[in-house]
Parts: sequence; C-alpha cells; structure tokens
Amino acid sequence: MIEQEFCRVEVFRKNDNWNSTSYFLGDEIMFESIGVTVSVEDIYYHVKNKSMDKYLKDKEEQKAEKNS
Repeated sequence: MIEQEFCRVEVFRKNDNWNSTSYFLGDEIMFESIGVTVSVEDIYYHVKNKSMDKYLKDKEEQKAEKNS
C-alpha cells in the first residue's frame, strides 16, 4: 500500500504471515519474489507532498554541505 499524503509504503508478505512492514524515505524495499529492490524515494519521485519536498530539500542541503 502506498500512501499519497505522506511518504510511507506498507508491504504485506505472505511468508511473514501477512504482517506488514512500513518503509519511509531513505529506505529501500526488496521484493524478493521478483528480485527487485526499489527505494521509497524512487516511488515518490514525482509526488508533490510535504514529506517529499522536505526530504529533497534536506538532501540538497546535505549535498551542498559536502561539496563546500
């Protein structure tokens, strides 16, 4: 399940008795059954919400600090 208003992905796995695991910006999700890993950032890349805007701003600031 992918939230729209804020950046959270909830994954239910059969091999975990259908318990959910929540993922947030900065996390990666491994979909073992298809051998794919996707970052939460990539899922929300074109989504405009407060969480994503703040995350991208903070990421740019950290990058600028590293380069100075």
